[in-house]
Amino acid sequence: FEIRIALERLVVSRLAGALSQTQIDALLAHVREEEEAARNGNELLSLRLAGEFHLKLADMTESELLSRLAREFAAVEKIEPEAATEHLEKVLAA
Repeated sequence: FEIRIALERLVVSRLAGALSQTQIDALLAHVREEEEAARNGNELLSLRLAGEFHLKLADMTESELLSRLAREFAAVEKIEPEAATEHLEKVLAA
């Protein structure tokens, strides 16, 4: 878990101040979609979208290594829907 958090911090630090408005808009739309799925009780969709959010962030770094590592962590972790929404908001706010 600590390694995943360190990876997320690295991804966010690379993206901070570097995202285009189009990228920001895409991330915000993704968060809204995940929040809607959680509100509607669609737990599977909410979890999938929460995981995809982190992959999108990693892909936006344009680092093959960070993208690959994010995918490897996503393949082995599960996040509770409520925690995922809160976590996505915190990551996006950074």
